[in-house]
Amino acid sequence: HRIVFQSIEESGCRYMVEIDPKTLNTLADAFALFRQDPLFQLQVKIRRHRAAELRTLLANPEAIDLEMFNREVWQLESYTSCNGQDITGRIYSASLSDTQSISPEEIATFDAAIDEDRFSFHGNAIWGSGTRIYGAPLKHAEEVKLENVRQALRILNDVSLTPSERTELIDEIPGFGYNIASGLVMVYHPEEFGLYNAPPRRVLDEIQLPNSTLEKFQESLDSLRRALGADDYLELDWFLYLIHAGMLDVKMQPRFWWVNQGGTYKYERDAGYIWAPATSRIGRSVSHHQAVRNLHPGDVIFHYSQGAVLAVSQVRSTYVDAPRPSQASELRWETEGYLVETDYSDLDQPIPLQDIPLSWRAVDNGPFTRNGTVKQGYLFPVTYQFAERLGAIRADDMPDYVPRGTIEQRVWMFQANPAQFDLEARLAEVNDDPTSESNLEEWKVTRYRAQMQVGDTALIWQSGPYAGIYAVAEISDTFFDRPVAGGTENQVEHSAELRFTSVLPRPITRDSLREHPVLKDLQILRISQGTNFPVTSEQWNALQPLLTRHQNEIPTYEPPAFDQIRTAIAEEGLRITDDRLRQYHLALTTSRFVILAGNSGTGKSWLAQAYAQAVAAEAQVVPVAPNWNTNEDLLGYFNPFDNTYHDTQFSTFLRRAASEFEHAANVGVRARPFHLILDEMNLARVEYYFARFLSAMELTSRDERGFIELSPDERLILPGNLYFVGTVNIDETTHAFADKIYDRAQLIELDAPRDLIVEHLGDADYTPALLEIWDAVQQSAPFNFRVINQMRDYIREAEELEVPWETALDEQVLHKVLPKINGTEPHVGETLRNLMELTRARFPLSYTKVQGMHERFSQHGFTSYF
Repeated sequence: HRIVFQSIEESGCRYMVEIDPKTLNTLADAFALFRQDPLFQLQVKIRRHRAAELRTLLANPEAIDLEMFNREVWQLESYTSCNGQDITGRIYSASLSDTQSISPEEIATFDAAIDEDRFSFHGNAIWGSGTRIYGAPLKHAEEVKLENVRQALRILNDVSLTPSERTELIDEIPGFGYNIASGLVMVYHPEEFGLYNAPPRRVLDEIQLPNSTLEKFQESLDSLRRALGADDYLELDWFLYLIHAGMLDVKMQPRFWWVNQGGTYKYERDAGYIWAPATSRIGRSVSHHQAVRNLHPGDVIFHYSQGAVLAVSQVRSTYVDAPRPSQASELRWETEGYLVETDYSDLDQPIPLQDIPLSWRAVDNGPFTRNGTVKQGYLFPVTYQFAERLGAIRADDMPDYVPRGTIEQRVWMFQANPAQFDLEARLAEVNDDPTSESNLEEWKVTRYRAQMQVGDTALIWQSGPYAGIYAVAEISDTFFDRPVAGGTENQVEHSAELRFTSVLPRPITRDSLREHPVLKDLQILRISQGTNFPVTSEQWNALQPLLTRHQNEIPTYEPPAFDQIRTAIAEEGLRITDDRLRQYHLALTTSRFVILAGNSGTGKSWLAQAYAQAVAAEAQVVPVAPNWNTNEDLLGYFNPFDNTYHDTQFSTFLRRAASEFEHAANVGVRARPFHLILDEMNLARVEYYFARFLSAMELTSRDERGFIELSPDERLILPGNLYFVGTVNIDETTHAFADKIYDRAQLIELDAPRDLIVEHLGDADYTPALLEIWDAVQQSAPFNFRVINQMRDYIREAEELEVPWETALDEQVLHKVLPKINGTEPHVGETLRNLMELTRARFPLSYTKVQGMHERFSQHGFTSYF
């Protein structure tokens, strides 16, 4: 019942790879659809077009310089134009991004432009790299890096070597690895050799084809290409990548999914379904919503809400077109969508996110970011291995259709002696490709060999004056004996093969571990002689937060799409018009200084904090005091008598932002944003306490580097990931802004339109009456969301004491609304007359007070609450 596909190498060596016929039929159907899709075929055409250009460009290695190599080869795409118009990122993002799309007419235009030489693409068009430049983490001179590049290209052009030999030799050059090595070889031999990296290997895993070595991978890929009839590996590789990314629905077996439900969990669970909108509010398809269409009966879903996996379900049916459920009417989703029925099984003990080990989450794709946090989105696929591990966490609590794996894991410390081994230079060679052979290292094992096993975690420690944990690895292969360096012929030492999984931007130092209440007892701190040391479960649990923080210091930040931001803010309960939110989003995108103005209670601080959370920014709220008049009030100061800098809340925040920006720049990734929120920033004169930043901003606006001087010997660059948001109330207690502030800032005024007030109040019994009060006082004493929330809470608690809502609302008008009415303007008298009519029959407490205030206004031309 299995089909055997045979292939013959150029050398005449014959090999065979087996593939299940049902799997082949499924793949063949998907491949036919892939070939019918104009966008996918355009992408394949670009790959072939670009491969031909690169073969010409790279034919003379000595003519290549680093800038050209980084622009034309190292990056997936650095610049693309069609008919002279910049279209960088559009063509590939159209199939992989939630926010990009290309019309059939544009596809036809781009396709014709390639044939007519009106299309220009810069980059390799085939594989991605972890950095934008070659050798970013290498501590080598530029001339050494250039020689490395040219050496790789000389190997690539050596016709005496087979494709596999070229790949192996290029992989050995520092900074390369199997990803780019095999990619370059595929460019030169698109009909003989395939790209060897994680996406195609994971698809081969799913269809049970061998790929553990480069040779086995190429054998499997060759058999699959022949079976499907792919013209070359450029086409087959893109087909496999789209399967891996979830863009092609290829169902081999029950698949596993992760759904982020948030506030929708309860009613979706009670009714037994999941639902997602067909398009965003601006009419675009979103991949994590479209994924609902890929669910099939028997698929398994892990349901995540409120920071934990609360339930598991099994899909009952394929999706149906269905309108938005009535329970979700408060969410700003489009009406049409997709619904899938599924049988929920509650977990007696939910699985908090922190109980899922970081190493399981910190992988490419899926529902997690590369630093292990949950992505903003709805439905994502997860691997069988992840499902198996999650099943093991709550083995007795999981339904039978969830596989059970094993989570037993031992942790060890492996020590390097800097006098014998240059650990930092070795770690500089580690790359982002988990399959890369350059991430492997043989390590001596002197103790605990009998307790160690493949899969155990290895923490890499360096001894000496800069002792600490520098990296994380795993024991990746069986143990073996090797000759002792410098020993006799018969001397051997026990060894293990380690695979580096992450390199820390900064080591976790020995001194910081000694100060930790649990980690101070690490064996390596008490008895430092040796190579291998055990780490207890308690110590490992204490270490993981430290590792997470250090690993996250240089995250690969990916800003969410605007639709995702809008959805996240709506789920926070913040009421804001789409126009105002869009203005704020664009202001922060194009400027680093935004001022939010408006009456008290309109949600200025709430918006600043909710937006920062939605974009995964680090946020710090700093209340401005009226007595601030120097830079030191905001930044702290240096005391020359004790030779110490006395930090403030903000200067500490500034240091973190600058450090993360510098580290991210060093490795060629985008740093996550830091949002400083200056609350009521005009209580003091901004140009006094904010002067240094205004000057630094002026320099950065001219593409110069702006610095913040903290002391005579310390100054920080104004980091490009730091954004300033000021909230201001415009009244008699605040200072006006100087023109230099307006010149550097984007000013956005927030209000509370009546329709949002209505939406915020909902259908409570007191809503009509409260709206009448709101309408009556809006001209003289407007009140907004904060006051409404306080009034709503007061009424709810009063009703718990069996107090009628009318009485509670009367008291709240007296407490919260009337004290704000004062002045001599004619509209004050009009407001009081309107309130007398509204309160006369229903709200006696308020009526009595309003009557007295109106009499004072009539007699003296002025009134106030007291």
